[in-house]
Amino acid sequence: MGLMNQARFVVGSRPLDLVENAWLQARAEQALEECMLSNYGLDGLKPYMRNSLAGSYQSNQEVVSVIGYCSPVERVLWSTGESVVRDAMQRWRERQNIWEDDILGPWFRNVSVGLAWNEHLYAVHVQFEGDYITFEDLPTIGDDGELSIKGDVKNGARLRKSADLLIDVYYDAPPGELTVGQLSNTNCYTYGETGLLAAALRPPAPSGRHYVSDTLEIEYVVGCVDPYDVGANATPPVEYLEIPVPALRLEDGEADWVTARRWLVSNDTFSVSADLSGIIDERGPGVYTILVWAVAAHGEYFRVGTYSVFVGIPDAEDDVSVPEG
Repeated sequence: MGLMNQARFVVGSRPLDLVENAWLQARAEQALEECMLSNYGLDGLKPYMRNSLAGSYQSNQEVVSVIGYCSPVERVLWSTGESVVRDAMQRWRERQNIWEDDILGPWFRNVSVGLAWNEHLYAVHVQFEGDYITFEDLPTIGDDGELSIKGDVKNGARLRKSADLLIDVYYDAPPGELTVGQLSNTNCYTYGETGLLAAALRPPAPSGRHYVSDTLEIEYVVGCVDPYDVGANATPPVEYLEIPVPALRLEDGEADWVTARRWLVSNDTFSVSADLSGIIDERGPGVYTILVWAVAAHGEYFRVGTYSVFVGIPDAEDDVSVPEG
């Protein structure tokens, strides 16, 4: 963590606080055992889904590094945890989106690290988190499709007026089991199946007025490999000498507006309810991830909360092993 904070100090980002994360360490150990590089798990869960199942709802982002050989080699590649981290940092420095958005990201406040290595392979999983929101109750989506979300923001996040709050909804199909071969062909992940919003929430129109459009135009990032598009019998690599660099690009798209039933914002607190039944009827069972945005002191929007709700997936929490801690 010291290496990250040194880099953050240079650009003026606040230092990160180290927090424990049992499931992240388990992910690193599994990556070492299986020799795989992926943000996805063998159970098909993405980091933000797993984080929600562990009970967390802060904004978060995971970066991973797996370098070396899947079988023993004659020479020792790494001898200490420090050498492993230094090598991972150097490789992340070469990926601009990871280095600038995550390692140096000004909005993150906490970091957790999962680290596992042997003489011929290392695996590093790092999760960055904010600490800007508290939910009175965790976001829920009822059987009738009603989303309910209520909480407050802190640590410099502001909600003074209705327009200060943004809420996005992303959709992923129900997670399914993946093979090491499928996982080893991925190199990043997006919110939702394609990175495209399923819906954006907005407050009710003022009395006597109405909205002129039910869709909004957005730009979204594409280029991450979907492991479900890779054949289950894909051959895993025998070595990881370089981190695959995804060819990310922006594309134009459209998303649906959903007008909330209730939209109360005042003194850094908020209470929102919205009918998502139309979105759920269209998309079906799956993971509906809620992203909450607030504004900083200078007026810039930033993500303060992330929480995944498993809809129509029986016993989702029971089917996923999340270590205690």
